Amino acid sequence: MNPGASRNSSQTAQSDDIAMSLSQWISVVLLKLQLQFQLSNRILLLILNIISFLMVLISHPLQQYFPTTIHQLFKVAGVKQENSPNPCVVCPSCGAVYQFEDLLSSATYMCTKQSSQQARKCNEPLLYKKKLAYYRERWVPFKLFHYFPPSTMLREFFQQEKFCQLIEGPCKHREAHQGIDSRLSEVWDGKLWKEFSNQDGGVFFDNKYHLGLCLNVDWFRPFSRSTYKVGAMFMSVLNIPRGQRMKQRWTMLVGIIPGPSEPKIDINDYLAPIVNDLLDLWKGIDIKFYNGEERLVKAALVSIACDMPACRKVTQFLGHKANLGCNKCKFRPERESGTQGASGRMSYYTPTNSHLEMRTNREVREQAKQYTNASTKAEKDRVAKANGVRYSELLRLPYFDPVTMATVDVMHAFFLGMVAHETALILGDRQSSTQPVLEFRNHAAFRQRLKALGKQVPLDIGRLPGSTFDSDTMSKMTAAQWKNFACIYARPCLNGLIPSQAYRSIRLLAEAVELLVQESMTSEDIDQLQKTIQDHHEAFCRAYGKWNVTVNYHLALHTVASIQNYGPANNFWLFAYERQNATVAGAPTNGIAIEGQLLKQYNLRHQLESKYVDLHNITMTPQLQHPLSQFLESWHGKETSQNVNCNLHSELQAAAIATITHPQGEDLMQIQLKLDTENEKLVHDWPMMLYPPSRKNYTMDQESQKQLTDHFQYLYKREVSLCWKQKSTLCSLPNQWGHLNSSSMQNSKKKSSVVLLDCS
Repeated sequence: MNPGASRNSSQTAQSDDIAMSLSQWISVVLLKLQLQFQLSNRILLLILNIISFLMVLISHPLQQYFPTTIHQLFKVAGVKQENSPNPCVVCPSCGAVYQFEDLLSSATYMCTKQSSQQARKCNEPLLYKKKLAYYRERWVPFKLFHYFPPSTMLREFFQQEKFCQLIEGPCKHREAHQGIDSRLSEVWDGKLWKEFSNQDGGVFFDNKYHLGLCLNVDWFRPFSRSTYKVGAMFMSVLNIPRGQRMKQRWTMLVGIIPGPSEPKIDINDYLAPIVNDLLDLWKGIDIKFYNGEERLVKAALVSIACDMPACRKVTQFLGHKANLGCNKCKFRPERESGTQGASGRMSYYTPTNSHLEMRTNREVREQAKQYTNASTKAEKDRVAKANGVRYSELLRLPYFDPVTMATVDVMHAFFLGMVAHETALILGDRQSSTQPVLEFRNHAAFRQRLKALGKQVPLDIGRLPGSTFDSDTMSKMTAAQWKNFACIYARPCLNGLIPSQAYRSIRLLAEAVELLVQESMTSEDIDQLQKTIQDHHEAFCRAYGKWNVTVNYHLALHTVASIQNYGPANNFWLFAYERQNATVAGAPTNGIAIEGQLLKQYNLRHQLESKYVDLHNITMTPQLQHPLSQFLESWHGKETSQNVNCNLHSELQAAAIATITHPQGEDLMQIQLKLDTENEKLVHDWPMMLYPPSRKNYTMDQESQKQLTDHFQYLYKREVSLCWKQKSTLCSLPNQWGHLNSSSMQNSKKKSSVVLLDCS
């Protein structure tokens, strides 16, 4: 064989590989641009045609590999336009769910379900005949329930090496902290993770391929000028560390509950296909890993993290207006005399010396069985009213405990509930007939303190919306803003302006919030939190009366049990799920049958986030590489720059060099706190110190300076003298109870470095 021909063929094959890699990378970037800026397919097709025309015009060799249609674009990018594998038919009237194939095989096109709320069958049409070309017809559902089984999503996850590395977190954490640290920092430190047993009686999570799942259900409005509401069913894998767990890449959208409104009582019909798949996962399924190995993987649903209305629809406990309105215990709230049902006020005041009889899993299952055995609607209602619970599809899971595994929603109960409610009582609310606690003559002093303190708070904490702080402003505040108000603003701004009982109540609530937001907790912290919540419960009742004690104040008493089972509150609060909801709601649709489009768009993001194309043989200018890196990092974070290698030209600029860490490995925030000696207390009786922003200069040590000099000498092939200096504006947050609840320094000043080179 001719050696020259062999060499030419190998070079041609290498060139083809490079061209294919570059075409795939461009295709992935174009699809990400479409999702990021909500470009239509028509605009995307126009961009493809322009690029193809330019390649033909300059006779670029890439033209034969570059896609010219949307279908080719997805094919080159290696991305599938996946719809729901087997959508279910939904009754437009009662919401009953059917399999499409079963309806066609039985020739039944009407709803045959007899709901617990109906005395007869629904008989609502499920399908209609759609006329096609050439006088053809086919049956089409009026409404569909689109879902992805969790097992399907997990199979895709195990095709990624990153996921397999992340789920080893519990084993590594247990080995590193065994017998050393008793602090609760992760879900894996909680009692439920350590005691949850499998079929043979052993600890389920001792096997690293046994996964714990968390379910979130919430509703949102995809249209800004319409009351149309759809529901999103999310699942996350608790084996993943908290910093990575709630990223969109590892969050599963398992179903979209169709609109136009929320189901009034239950979502059992929508949970049924999900539960069927969870039963298979409990027994174990064989999954092929990224390296070709096949292993038995098991999974269990061990957590329900929803707001209170959604949690009651999932677990089927009655609402808070029922006689047994708590899903944790059998406490009966006091109802205002002369009222019943949802009318009138209810008091959830729970005295300290009252003994709460807790619900149990066995008891709830027996009561749900009584509900299903009832033959008439009236009898079912009587059983539900007496027991405070109906039947939930999740009870088909043999391991599921609806009492323990339904966590207390800290975000809505504390931040949007108790803090917002108590602040409205202090400042006054248009919806409340009671007089505000803060007198009118003290409003000016309160706003002046609020404004002055706002100037001292670092920018990365966030500002409160406006300085007026009236009822209109408070109604638009987010949970994070209410959390900041409780921790930072409430005590110094209200001190001395309201009666002592009201101030003690808001002070105890702020202390409870401070303990809740800690990233790790000891047993002493948990005991202190329980005492603080109970003391606040009593103080609030004395300050505002028992009729202002809502269900949130009672549920707060059960928060400690959720922390003992699942670790600190940030392991199960709903901030991340709310962001996922906003992502789904913001997806572009054509406004018709949007549920399938929302699920399709979310899964497309999933696939694109796992796509990394190695461009190690491609030369790219810094002017193009820098903005592209910034755009891709918005999808993947810092890990993108490690997976997409774009070689720069030899004239490498100093600004493109990776950030140099401090030689001792200390965070710049900690350095600033050590150097700061003049700390200022804004209010003397406020148990918190606020460190003001300051500007510090740092000089590189000799060893790091030598390493960087050697790098430049290797790069430029000549002698180089280097001088390095960094200036950073550092902001620290309040020092609360000895813990620095702080983020990093300001993003705008985070990496302000100067490198001076002398290459003469």
